[in-house]
Amino acid sequence: MALLEVTNLSKYFGGLAAVDNVSMEANEGEILGLVGPNGAGKTTMFNLVTGFFRPSRGKIVFKGKNVTGRKPNWIAEKGIVRTFQAANTLFQMRTVRENVLIACHLQYRAGFLRVLLNTPFARREEQETEQHALDLIQTMGLSPVKDEYAGNLPHGHQRMLGVCLALAASPQLLLLDEPVTGLTAEETSTFIGRLRELRDSGITILLVEHNMRAVMGGCDRIIVLNHGRKIAEGSPEEIRANDEVIEAYLGVDADVT
Repeated sequence: MALLEVTNLSKYFGGLAAVDNVSMEANEGEILGLVGPNGAGKTTMFNLVTGFFRPSRGKIVFKGKNVTGRKPNWIAEKGIVRTFQAANTLFQMRTVRENVLIACHLQYRAGFLRVLLNTPFARREEQETEQHALDLIQTMGLSPVKDEYAGNLPHGHQRMLGVCLALAASPQLLLLDEPVTGLTAEETSTFIGRLRELRDSGITILLVEHNMRAVMGGCDRIIVLNHGRKIAEGSPEEIRANDEVIEAYLGVDADVT
C-alpha cells in the first residue's frame, strides 16, 4: 500500500528543471532508495516532499491526503520527518541524552501551566519522555555514549544521533539525506542494520545516498534520477543490471556491483 504518492512533480529554478515530471510511490514498510549522480534532483525531491520547497507543478499525497505546498512543520506533524546532512543540527555542547530529550520535549503535551504547577500529569509525562529518549538512544546503539557531548562523538555516532532526533517526532515516513557519507565500511553496515530494524518496527524509510553498496545492500526498492528525471525503478538486482543507470554513473565514483 502506498504511504506516499508523488505525481508529475516538477521544480524549476530560474527556468531550469531541478525535478522534471517525476512520479513515484513509497510503500508502507519498505526502505526505498533514491539515487543518482550529483545534480540529479535527489535533495530537491526531499525538500519538496517535506515542504521546504513549493513545487512548480504536480501533487504530493501522504496517507491519502494532499499535502502539496504545506509548510514543513505541518508536514512533520502529519508524520513525514527528515534528517539533514550537516551535523550542525545537533546541539554540540549537549550530551547525547540531552539532545534526544530536547527533541522529545517538542512533542510535550502537558502545557506550560501544568509544568509550572508540577501536576501529576506533568510529572508522569516527564518520566515517560525521559524513558522514550533512552529507548531511542538504545534503538540507535548509542547507550554507551549517552553522556558524551555530541560535538565529541565520532562521525558515525553523530549520524546515528541525527536519526534519534528525527525519531523523537514519531515519523511514519523517515527521509534520510546521505546518512552514511563519511562512514567506514563497518559503520555503514551497522547503520544499514539499524535502518532495517526501524523498517521492521513499522517506519517507512526514503533514503538518498551516494554509497551504492549501502543502497544495494539495504534498500528493498530503488528509484534512479538523472538530470531531474526518473530513469529507472526496481529491485536492487534490476537496477544493477540497468544499462541506463550504468551509463548515468559513468565517470562518477560509484560502484553499482
